[in-house]
Amino acid sequence: MGKQSFLGPIDPQFSGIPAYNIEKEFEEAKRELAEDPETFRIWQLRLAKYPRSFYYSVLDAIKLSSTLVKEWLTKYMFANEKDAAQKAEKITSCSNVNTGSHAKHFDAEDCRRIGLRIRDLESDNRLQDLVLSIYHCLTIMADRMSISKIICNHKDKMYIVKAD
Repeated sequence: MGKQSFLGPIDPQFSGIPAYNIEKEFEEAKRELAEDPETFRIWQLRLAKYPRSFYYSVLDAIKLSSTLVKEWLTKYMFANEKDAAQKAEKITSCSNVNTGSHAKHFDAEDCRRIGLRIRDLESDNRLQDLVLSIYHCLTIMADRMSISKIICNHKDKMYIVKAD
């Protein structure tokens, strides 16, 4: 990671809305309806925007995101370490929390503190130059084109998906 690098939280989204916020809204509805059934009409209107079974999809997304992060950390970052599962669990629990904002970032020191292995980009000038060159090229492209995704596969083939 570079000095300006950061990781975001594990934060599944549904059309730009954090899954945690949707979960909170449903939990708030349950609590308010139990305390005051007269709020039924208000909650009926508020929750009507969601399709049937949506709440369960939200819970599944939160659970799946944690499961995948734990699996990937165990399999890759901590491969062949006896305490890999414990390390992965700690990192996942620290990074999969509802901070109230998707903007909660983890810089290199935060990442180290929760147990991630971080190599400073500035410690390798050649790598830093390559990474920053790619970053600047992509920034210029994104500024000049309407792009929704840039994908590079394992064969170094790049695909650019233009936004509609």
